[in-house]
Amino acid sequence: MALYGPNHSRLSRFCRAISRDNEEAKDLLSETALNAFEHFDKLRKPESFVYYLFGMASRLHRKKTRRLKFRGVFSQEQAENIIDRSARPDDGLELQLLFEAMQKLPIEQREALTLFEISGFSLVEISEMQHCSLSAAKARISRARQKLSSMLQTGEEFMIQPNDPERIDTEKLRTTWVNFF
Repeated sequence: MALYGPNHSRLSRFCRAISRDNEEAKDLLSETALNAFEHFDKLRKPESFVYYLFGMASRLHRKKTRRLKFRGVFSQEQAENIIDRSARPDDGLELQLLFEAMQKLPIEQREALTLFEISGFSLVEISEMQHCSLSAAKARISRARQKLSSMLQTGEEFMIQPNDPERIDTEKLRTTWVNFF
């Protein structure tokens, strides 16, 4: 518990960012903590517990999303009746657009950006978690930012024309992103 306590809030933010809603994030957080405690004896170095924890959360999320491909039939009517309680009402649209755009990023870039921007890990820690070089971690974050900015500015992903007065303000989205987490 002494190793887990200081990392709980960072892990919670990470799970919330990579999941679609709060309930899914809570499930992922609980499952990660449970697995970490059950397999704690397999940890070779206690100082690498944080990497062990975040790596486990990432793998559990990938496993869950991979399995979701094989579930049930999609119903548009049911999807429209689902109430989203995960975001505050005033930030709902901006966050939804931001997370939809993030889901279109490659998984390595999305995870690196989430670990850096939301969970507050250093570049060195991210490179160790993702088993890549420091320059690769920097490149992933940079490319993710560029692609995300491009998607949000063009608005093509959201059916908004570039000269449309309703165009998404990326600075407002960034502020919402920072304030939300």
